[in-house]
Amino acid sequence: MGKLPNQKKVAIILLNWNGADDTIECLESIFKSTYKNFTVFLVDNNSKDGSLKSITSWLNGDNNVKLNSAFDELISPYAKKPLFYELGVVNQNSFKPLFSISRQSKIKIIPNNKNLGFAKANNQVINYILSNNLDYEFIYLLNNDTVIKEDTITRLVQHMEKEDRQISNSIIYNYYQQDKIDFAGGRLFCWGKASYFNSLPDNNFRDSEFAHGCAMMVRKSVFEKYGTLTEKFFHGEEDFEFSWRISKTPVTISCCCTSIVYHKEGASVDKFIEKKKEKLVLSALNRIIDMKSYFSPFKWSIWKILVLVYYLHLFNKLARVPYFNILPILLKINKISNNNWTVSKKMIDKIIGNS
Repeated sequence: MGKLPNQKKVAIILLNWNGADDTIECLESIFKSTYKNFTVFLVDNNSKDGSLKSITSWLNGDNNVKLNSAFDELISPYAKKPLFYELGVVNQNSFKPLFSISRQSKIKIIPNNKNLGFAKANNQVINYILSNNLDYEFIYLLNNDTVIKEDTITRLVQHMEKEDRQISNSIIYNYYQQDKIDFAGGRLFCWGKASYFNSLPDNNFRDSEFAHGCAMMVRKSVFEKYGTLTEKFFHGEEDFEFSWRISKTPVTISCCCTSIVYHKEGASVDKFIEKKKEKLVLSALNRIIDMKSYFSPFKWSIWKILVLVYYLHLFNKLARVPYFNILPILLKINKISNNNWTVSKKMIDKIIGNS
């Protein structure tokens, strides 16, 4: 089926890291979409579990994939195979095909030779689109551990056009508890915190201050004018920093509550970091170093003390760390944040190794 009349072009960016089954399930739901004018850019962040082979085999129709899905109605019957794709690399903002079975492919696969993290891998595609002035009106960042409804993209684009929005989220329901809303818009607070709404608004959308990276549609013009995702953080914080940066501009954000996404909340971070204590260390480091760029040195120093006191409580309540063991952790976070402006993969690996 060809694109419907007047459908503006959408670039959908999916990242895969050791999650072929999740990615295939997500792609099956995308190919049921009533919105047809899209290209999927699938970035594999150097998976070590044979993900790339599994995904390309599925695209070729070479294996009889049996997905264990909670949403058979959204992915069945499976899309007719083969699904045409290109395999290529992004180098200096150009896409160089390594293998192609159709010039009209709906999927471009980019295999990275190392794990670039969330922001840098997404920016590979965004910068490729911007540098070559490709005719995508919208760029949709979508987690690979999601499933969408057939009208998810259609309703989101229609909302952004009708309400003249530059950034909008799909509403995010919990994959495992399908009536539970995990995100229906969010707020930013001046002390460097965000909170999410988890109830439906009175109408079909909610004005929002937070753009959730799980299912975020952005007009290409926003990235052109205000920049792409920050690459200061290897894992996490990117959507908070983007939202905070955008809050200083005239750009409006919304959550379209008729555009529905089901998300396996925590699946990607749980694969990367398993222990609650490690997640809290990373969360604290990300936020403290992030706000270093937005607060004056004096304000940041005072604010950081308050944040560390807050995390003293979190480490005890959520990670069950005894109070006498928390002080060395907080002193370490304080020292690292004083001496760094980024949170690299090397730094995270060290945190995980020493936890």
